[in-house]
Amino acid sequence: MRRAGSASPANRDVERIAVCIADFPNLGDHLVQLPLYLGLRERFPGAHLLLASRYPQARIAVEHGFADELVLYRRADRALWRRVRAYRPDVSVCLRASSKRAALCFGRPCGAPVTVGLGGTTPSLLYSHRAPLHERVYRPYRYLAALAPLGASATLRASVEHLAAGSAWQPAAAEYGVVAPNGMLEEKQWGAARYARLAARLARERPGMAWYAALGGRELEAGFAEAMQAEFPALRLLSEIALPDLARVMLGARLVLANDCGPGNLAQMAGAPIALAFGNWDGEVELRSDWWFDRRPGAICLTTRAHLTAAGVPDEALQAAARTLLDDPGTAPRLVWT
Repeated sequence: MRRAGSASPANRDVERIAVCIADFPNLGDHLVQLPLYLGLRERFPGAHLLLASRYPQARIAVEHGFADELVLYRRADRALWRRVRAYRPDVSVCLRASSKRAALCFGRPCGAPVTVGLGGTTPSLLYSHRAPLHERVYRPYRYLAALAPLGASATLRASVEHLAAGSAWQPAAAEYGVVAPNGMLEEKQWGAARYARLAARLARERPGMAWYAALGGRELEAGFAEAMQAEFPALRLLSEIALPDLARVMLGARLVLANDCGPGNLAQMAGAPIALAFGNWDGEVELRSDWWFDRRPGAICLTTRAHLTAAGVPDEALQAAARTLLDDPGTAPRLVWT
């Protein structure tokens, strides 16, 4: 292993990698870190990858082959530092940009010859390499910046393909659309029944196109399934579908209609044509869309100039975006103000 401050290590030198992940509680927050783990896997094949997180949701990376081990902690303290140092990482990456405690646990003091810190305000001497913190970009790209000092890279779609590798799911038709009315906050909801009505209208215009609804446990408890099927009886439910199957669904979707949610992020990472309804209840939608809307061809995000929840996006605006994407799946990305 080369010493700290040297060039990126050779693959054969790296047996153990430790990553202190960016810590948030929602599914989407953890999905968007998967490309980083895949990039580390591909750059250092055979290395054991340990993640440290404060949230059990991070287990998805271990459960689906992106990492080997998860350490859950409450605080970045001496106990965590001892755990990381005992692991004896060859490479350590800290994504918690503003936490000095995390930098002490995963920077030079952990003993790794190569340490990467993601931007932030912590002293640069704590790391052998610093990666820029791109604040106003779609979140996966922010984390992927940590790969550059290691001579690694990854794509978002490749991570979704890796996730879907074990899926045997098959669609009912060659062309299909997906609605994903998910999300923890009421302010993010556009309306399950409205999604179903829009899908029904589009189905009448394209009768060969099947439609699915991706619903999690919270959405089922809230009665979304019944409300949607009352509006569109032919809508097929994907109820609490396994994550690899959902990845397969999004990879093949002709169109996805969603709001700011985990399945919506999975669809964006898969490269599916997508129309998103974002709320502007707090006047911060431009920042939120920078973080959670991937401005790539085939993606349209709709919001409101007024301070309204996602439900304030008019039906006709989302319908127009959907038709645009069906006519031209590679249409230019844009944020549409309504």
